[in-house]
Amino acid sequence: MTAMRWLASVVAVGLATAARAAPAPKPWAAGVSDAEQTAAFAIYKQANAEFEEARYAQALAMYREAIKHWDHPSIRFNMVVCLVNLDQPLEAIDDLESALKYGADPLGAAVYEQGLTYKKLLLAQLAKLEVASKEPNATITLDGTALFTAPGSIAKLVLPGNHQIVATKPGFLTTTVPLVLVGGRRTVANVVLSRLEPTTIVHRWSVWKPWAIAGGGAVLAIAGAYLEYRSYENYQSYNAGFGQQCATGCGGPTQPPIPAELDATRHRAALQNGAAISMFVVGGLALAAGSIGVYLNQPRALTEKNLTLTPVIGTRGASLVLGGAL
Repeated sequence: MTAMRWLASVVAVGLATAARAAPAPKPWAAGVSDAEQTAAFAIYKQANAEFEEARYAQALAMYREAIKHWDHPSIRFNMVVCLVNLDQPLEAIDDLESALKYGADPLGAAVYEQGLTYKKLLLAQLAKLEVASKEPNATITLDGTALFTAPGSIAKLVLPGNHQIVATKPGFLTTTVPLVLVGGRRTVANVVLSRLEPTTIVHRWSVWKPWAIAGGGAVLAIAGAYLEYRSYENYQSYNAGFGQQCATGCGGPTQPPIPAELDATRHRAALQNGAAISMFVVGGLALAAGSIGVYLNQPRALTEKNLTLTPVIGTRGASLVLGGAL
């Protein structure tokens, strides 16, 4: 029989004796009726049978059912042994505190001493974290679970490894403190928040400038469209006049010259067409540039974000965690 199994048997005897104990109630039995004690003991015996076969998960479930009837230190102690074997040290330390709180009387001297040894071993596996903040109404969380609302502090045992403290408060920058905790070591984190500065809305340029460029481009494009229409009309007028006045040809070496009025109409149409093309090009470029400028000139928030320094003290030394954003 292993030491742990022997220990469970010893505790079971102690519980049976307590269940038959005489009148003077012990602190751990105060307010618990004989019927409840008997019910707890019956479940406890079944759990011990599972424990003896090293079926720790099944035994643990039964012990938890037993303490619903009677939260006896012996039941708590055997729960601790199950949790240790199931590699759950954080849960085991809580139940061990309950098992030891009345001293050696409910457990017996040998079991109580073994419990103190377990406590040392468990504390060596777990990291002790102390978190404090003086900022009123700040919410402090550890790994997404609420710790407390500041101002205040808390000390707790946690599993070693990577953890993260986050502090939030309306109107303040969120402060994040990453931690790497080591078993058997103590770490202190004093969380400081920094107020969020007022936000200023800014533009790259004056609001009217890109709109003016885009508007000017649109006006040029419209004017170009009008000139192109006038050019078309003048070419149509020129073609009609040429057909009437130069039926046998005009402007050739042996032909009469093109009538001056008709030639002026053609020249005017050519100038209008050239000007329209120029306006289309310049107006299109201005419209495009203005549209891009409007997009780039959208309002943006300019916030002065202060940086915070959070002191973190561990057994290997102290460090400062930078919070906020640039």
